[in-house]
Parts: sequence; structure tokens; C-alpha cells
Amino acid sequence: MAVFATSAAYFFYRWYTVRMRFRKLKAIGLRKSDERGSLPQPMMPHSLLWGHLGKLFELLVNPKDMPDDMAINYLQWHIVKDWKRHFPEQEHCPHVIYIDWWPLSVSYVLVTDPAVASQYLQNRSAPKIIADKNFVYAFTRNLDLISMDGDQWKEWRSRANPCFSARNILAQLPDMLEEMQIFTGLLKDKAGKDGAWGQLFQLEEAAMDLTFDVVCRTTVGASFGAQGRKKGQWGIREAFDDIAELFIFDVNIFSVWFYISPMRNYRLWRGRRIIDQTLMPFIEEEATHPKVERSRPHKTILEAALKNYKGSAQQPKLKGRYLETILGQLKGFLFGGHDTTATSLCWAIHLLQKHPEALEKLRAEHDAVFGSDPQLASQSLHQDPALINSLPYTTGVIKETLRLYPSIVTSRKGSKDLKLVNVPGYPALSFPTEGMMLWDGAQAIQMRDDLWTRATEFVPERWSATAGDPLYPPRDGLHAFSVGPRSCIAKDFALTEMKLGLVMLSRELDFAEPWDEWDRQQGRPEGVKGIVREYGGDRLYQIRTATVPRLKDGMPVKVRLRQ
Repeated sequence: MAVFATSAAYFFYRWYTVRMRFRKLKAIGLRKSDERGSLPQPMMPHSLLWGHLGKLFELLVNPKDMPDDMAINYLQWHIVKDWKRHFPEQEHCPHVIYIDWWPLSVSYVLVTDPAVASQYLQNRSAPKIIADKNFVYAFTRNLDLISMDGDQWKEWRSRANPCFSARNILAQLPDMLEEMQIFTGLLKDKAGKDGAWGQLFQLEEAAMDLTFDVVCRTTVGASFGAQGRKKGQWGIREAFDDIAELFIFDVNIFSVWFYISPMRNYRLWRGRRIIDQTLMPFIEEEATHPKVERSRPHKTILEAALKNYKGSAQQPKLKGRYLETILGQLKGFLFGGHDTTATSLCWAIHLLQKHPEALEKLRAEHDAVFGSDPQLASQSLHQDPALINSLPYTTGVIKETLRLYPSIVTSRKGSKDLKLVNVPGYPALSFPTEGMMLWDGAQAIQMRDDLWTRATEFVPERWSATAGDPLYPPRDGLHAFSVGPRSCIAKDFALTEMKLGLVMLSRELDFAEPWDEWDRQQGRPEGVKGIVREYGGDRLYQIRTATVPRLKDGMPVKVRLRQ
């Protein structure tokens, strides 16, 4: 009874303090930068009882024209797109937006302008929020580059940087090619005979296996064979997936019971045990026989993590905190290096399928660089890996895909001394961030029609445009990999991997998404009233998961061999 009373008292205390923080912001307005007055706070209508939970329900839980499983990313865009409805008292669309979703989540400051975002991503690198660290703690105990801050982050970032240099990425291309050839072969096996369409399958899962094996080679110098494994076989790939389902972004009154549940903690223990047992032989081998004694052509994350380790009495022993940090770094890269790349590759295939004129341009570029025989592309790349950097249109396709379908959500911790200024439409105002989570609005930034010409269209040519061209991208407008010193360390590696994927697939296979057939296979009734199954007129959309946004139903496709 005492525990219940204490919990209830804490809940009401938190409810009061959070709601009153927003009420005070609304009441006093935002202080003018000259400190001589204030203006009305650009805030959505706020309820003392519910905060902005009513807006969340309106936008996400009970939408009239949107599926109820859509990714949280879409909220950013809908708030900005329908700003007149959400901010009836404002004359401009606010690009710093306060959001109160407590107790479902922390308090947010949504930033939807690239110049304003640079104030906490580039001008100063605000620290990661505790929720981000809670998010990956299940994998890494926060001993990873994603979670680290300050000098510890600088040390490990500098260790890992050489692994993602242009030279080292090209040195890894043969390994990428080997995995990509396995992937292409598996897809060809699913094609029908004599140019006919083959069996229906989920492309996302196959792409996840591909990118997992690629990042394993980058991390420890070996593939774990996720591609082509038997169905139901349990290994490191499955352990990562199982742990990912247990992620909790914010521990609150609703999620705490799942957080402490014995079954969740058992699954975490089991998954970590499998992953650690799989990685330990590689760590021991690298510590005993470093790269100089072997013929590996490129630098791995493991090699960087064990930098200067010699196994002597003067060096740290492979145990305790030192070993946990090595394992944490490896697990961080394995986790962060495969799912976003896989989903982005799937989205690129989807967009090229929807825009056949872009697909023809892509294929023409590949013919010009590698010759008309698509089966010789891998041979050309083995002989000259730098050819992968001679594909401007292909690069544009990938960047445009990332613009329309970003996967990474960046968030930072607000503070008393961090106030956002020079906000478009509100140049005289200063926006406090203390006690808030700064939510980088990548989806909204990348879809704003006042920043991007033909913002909602798929236009790969914009990435080859020059200054002065209406299509020329805005400065720091692409936030798919974040920006600033803590932007994704592997962004160039991921771009290379996706380019290689399109090179290997686009001229050998055609893709189709037969959703009617998929619905029949799933036993879904057709024409059920009240069920929204598409977003923006498209059956494929980003859905919410415990980690990054995934593709609806794993993107069911069929393939056929091009004649």
C-alpha cells in the first residue's frame, strides 16, 4: 500500500510540474531577445489535464486518412503541413514547436528548420538524452559510440574514423561484392522461369540479412552467414532481432512493467549471451594475431577497438570493463549498421519501380560506366573499385530516397544555457530548452516546400543541380544521417553499399509489389470499412517499431529476370 501511495504521489507531482512548465511558457510568452517584452508562445492548444495527448490521438491513434501503425516520423510532417489548424493564433508556421506528451513520453522541442537545428547539432553539440541511452542499453550497456559523450566519445570516434575513410571503404568493396552476389543469387532463385514472375516474398527481411553480413565483415572481418540460413535457425542475427523487440525508449508509468518483467530480462540475458559468445573468438583472435600477421586488406572496427593492444602485462586484460567496452562498440556498430541501410535500399527499389523513367536513367548510367552486360559489373568493380564513385545519378537516387524516407531520428538534451534564436518567422524570440528533448525534425525539414522545389516528388536530378538552380538542395537540408560532428560515422559506407546494391540488381531483375495477392495470402478481407491500409495513396509506408521505422508488411514483392 505504501508503495502504491508513493507511486501515485510521484505521478501527480510529475503531472503537475510538467503541465505547469508548459502553462508558464504559454502564459508569459517567449522572451524577446532584447529582454524588453514578450510575444505569444507558438504552441498547439494545451490542456492542463491531457497536455498535447489529444493532438497525439488526433494525429496518430485515430486518424481519418492515415493507418494506425504509421511511423512516428510522419507526425512531424503533418504538424508542419497543417500548421494553420494546429496553431490557429499564429501568422507563420512555427519551426520550434513545444510538445507535451507526458506521461507517454518526455517533453519535446520539435525543430523543423535546418539553420535552427545547427545551433545544437553543429554550433554546439548538445549531449545525448537519457532516453537514447536507455534505448541501446539493452545491447551495449551504453559502452558504445552511440551513447558516449565528451572525451570518451571523442576517443572512440577517432579510433573508428579510419575504418570509414574513402580508402578503407574501397578496400572493403570486394567483401561487399561477395555478399551482394549471394543476395542477387538468392533473389534470382525466387524468379520464375523464362522471364516469368516468381514467388511472393518479403524483400525487407532478405535485405536485412544482406546488410547484416556486410556490416559483420566491416566489424570483425568475417560474415556470420545470415543470408541463406535455414528458416528457424537461431544465431546472432536472430539474437539482435529479439533484443530489438525489447527496446524501451522512455521508461514511464506504462512501460515500467514491461521493463522489469522477468521474461523480458531473461530474453535480454539470452540474447546478449549468444551475441557475446559469437563475438568473443574474434576478439581473442585479433588480440593474439593482429592484422599485421594476417592478410586482411582493410581495417575493421575490432582492429580499431583493440588499437595498441599487445596482450602484455602492461596492457589492459581482456576482461572486466575493458572487455565490456570492446563488446559494446562491436554490438553498437552491428546494430546500427544494418537495419537503416536495408530499409533504405528497399525504399530505393520501390521508388524506382514507381518511376520507370528514373529507372531507365539509372540503368543507362550503369551501362555507360560498366558496359552493357550487367553480369560484368562485379568484374569491373573488382578491377577498379573506384568506379563505384562514378555514379552521380545513382547517388542522387539514394539521397532522394533518404530525403523522402529518413530512418534516423536525432534527439539531444536541452539545457538552461541553450536557447534557440533566429527562428524563421520569430526573429526577436528566444526559445528555452531546459528540461526538454530536442527532437530533430528530419521528416518535416526534408519535405518543406519552402525549402525544396517539388518537395513531395521523387527528383534524383536535384542532387546534381548547381547553385542558382531552383532544384539546388538547401544548406544542411538533408538530415537522414544527421549533421554536425556527431553525424553518422558510416554514412559514406552506407551510400557505397546502397549504390552497389542498385548496380547489382537494377539491370538483372524487375520488381513488382502485388498487394492484392499478398492480401489474399494473409487472409485479409477486402474492402473492410474503417480500415486505412495506405498512406499518401501508397500501400507501402513506414511503420512504427521498437527501433527504426520498417516497411509495411516487410515490402512483399515478386521478381523476374530481365530479358
